[in-house]
Amino acid sequence: TFTMGAAARMRTQLHAIRNRKPTRRLQLFCGLPGGFRVHSDFLGLIKRSVREVMPFLWHGNEYATEKLLGTKFWCALNGAEARMAELCLAEMVGRGEVALRVTSRDHDGAVRYTVA
Repeated sequence: TFTMGAAARMRTQLHAIRNRKPTRRLQLFCGLPGGFRVHSDFLGLIKRSVREVMPFLWHGNEYATEKLLGTKFWCALNGAEARMAELCLAEMVGRGEVALRVTSRDHDGAVRYTVA
């Protein structure tokens, strides 16, 4: 669903977020359900990736978070980042920021979405 350039750009942005050095500059974090906090740049990266793929989704098909974010980008995430990405997407869907709705959950708790 992503072009090679888009996937590489997202991996580069993810690398920059991971390797950000602490500074005195204000860093913004967003709250997620369950008391989790995520860096605003990471949330923005998730939002952009989902919005980029939305025009290519088919009504009636189910999509896992991995497919909505792109397999190459998903594989670049470590376990904690993947969980945060899932929480970010769930929050975006819950707030109505993207035209998706939850259709099912896998046996391992992974959520599947369809176009609303």
